[in-house]
Formats: sequence, C-alpha cells, structure tokens
Amino acid sequence: TGILQILQTRTSRRFLQSRLTPEMERKLVFLTSNVKFGLQKRYQDWFTKQYLSTTESQALRYDVIRFIVGVIHPTNELLCSDIIPRWAVIGWLLTSCTSPVVLANCKLALFYDWLCYDPEKDNIMNIEPAILLMSNSIPKHASITAGLLDFLCR
Repeated sequence: TGILQILQTRTSRRFLQSRLTPEMERKLVFLTSNVKFGLQKRYQDWFTKQYLSTTESQALRYDVIRFIVGVIHPTNELLCSDIIPRWAVIGWLLTSCTSPVVLANCKLALFYDWLCYDPEKDNIMNIEPAILLMSNSIPKHASITAGLLDFLCR
C-alpha cells in the first residue's frame, strides 16, 4: 500500500547474499568465524586490497555491512570465543571509509534493522552489532560512538 508496507517487509537473506561475490562471502565468513580478535589486521588489509581499494568499490562497504548484520549470525560458542566479533569488523569498515556519502550509507546499513525492527518477526542478531559497536567503542574510540549516535539522532 505504500512506503510503510515496504519498510515493514523484512529483507530476505538471499537478497543480501546476492550483493557480494561467493568469494567475498567465503572470506567474510572465514574472517568472522576463524580469525582471533587482535590478529585480524593482515586479513583486513588483504580484504581491503582485494575488494575495497578502488573508488568504485567503496560502495561495496554498505553491502558488506548488510551481509554481516543480516546473514552472519554466529553461534553462542562462537560469541563466547576469542574470534573477532561482527561489531569489530563493522567498526573497521566504518573507520576506513574515505567518502562521507559512503560513511553515511554504511551507518544506514548498520542501523536499517533498528529502524524497521519487529520483535515478532526479526532476529535480535540483526541489531546486536550496532549496540555492541557503540558500547565497546566508548573506552578507546568514543568518536565512533558519538558519530553513530549523531547519525541516529539526525
């Protein structure tokens, strides 16, 4: 019937997967399920060099964030392990943006599920990365939290 109906329709996980190549998916799943937190720099540098180094590829960042938020849902065992959490990968993607427009779109990709969240239909894992990114960034990277809160308020 209109925009409200579109906003109330959950994005299919298949659609989020179709925005990335299978190789990118595999590498993101590897990063978020096998790489220990604190040892991720070389993997992130490699991923950036391989997929995100050109000006045109900057737009892939928000597709990667939507994929991480909407498709990669780690098990409880993985959440309790020392593997790099989803929020840290998203924080890296946000802080390495070079364009203000891309950064705004990345923030929207992160918060999209917040804006359309329905507890009856949606998964808490879709809003968890944004919450954890903001709360875990406060001690050492308060500007990230401030930027995200500013985006939400505006």
